[in-house]
Amino acid sequence: MLLFGLTCGWEAFKAFFWKPDVVIVVEPPIACAPAAWFFGRLGGAKLWLHVQDFEVDAALRLDMLRLGILRKVALGVDKFITRRFDRRSTISALMMQKLADKAGGETGNVFF
Repeated sequence: MLLFGLTCGWEAFKAFFWKPDVVIVVEPPIACAPAAWFFGRLGGAKLWLHVQDFEVDAALRLDMLRLGILRKVALGVDKFITRRFDRRSTISALMMQKLADKAGGETGNVFF
């Protein structure tokens, strides 16, 4: 997943030179979101995160993140990234509420 995220970073870097109006990230994988956010902001683009699955939450439910500190870091990074996008969307009303909770309770810019 890290390699995929780095590859997405390269594509986001190239997009910086043609200054897109909007950068859309479809999650998972969340590994693409930091690069898209960074280069989108540098280029002045609006940022849109579309979530089809909560991969960090799924990893926690499957007990894939066993160390307490690893769990806290993963959840913190997930929330940090989610809050940085101008718009967020998802595929169901229940996921919309969960996404709004991750974004600090904002429901005005979360839709499906």
